[in-house]
Amino acid sequence: MKKILECLKLILHYFPVITVVVMIVSAGYVTFFWGADENVSIALLWQILLVSLICSGSPLFFCQRKPKEMGKGEFWLRWVFCYVYVNVVVLGFGTGFKWFEPSKLPMVIGMLLAIAIAFIIIAGFVFLVDMKTADAMNQKLKERNKES
Repeated sequence: MKKILECLKLILHYFPVITVVVMIVSAGYVTFFWGADENVSIALLWQILLVSLICSGSPLFFCQRKPKEMGKGEFWLRWVFCYVYVNVVVLGFGTGFKWFEPSKLPMVIGMLLAIAIAFIIIAGFVFLVDMKTADAMNQKLKERNKES
């Protein structure tokens, strides 16, 4: 039960970050491929929320074991699976929602590039936040050890 709660906490931690980055990248994609004057449906916002929520499940690749318990090979393999998972989700739903036209190679390449950019931004942001949290925890431990 504790592991399930940790996984849910991780999903809820990632969801707002993923949603904000996806909104920004989507705005750029729509502007570039459909034009700045393109009017989009409110349905697009719900679609982005749905896809962001499903993509928030990608940290589950790291939920079974903590990264420090894994070897480097396993760690990077999980990141590759995570990236592939995100691509399958976004391209699959994107095709269904008609975010791009699969027959137009530039749009497909643009979507793949948008996914890569969003993935890198999200991973970098989460890494920096986690690093800052770890530094703060280490500082508190040092302070507590000094008091003992």
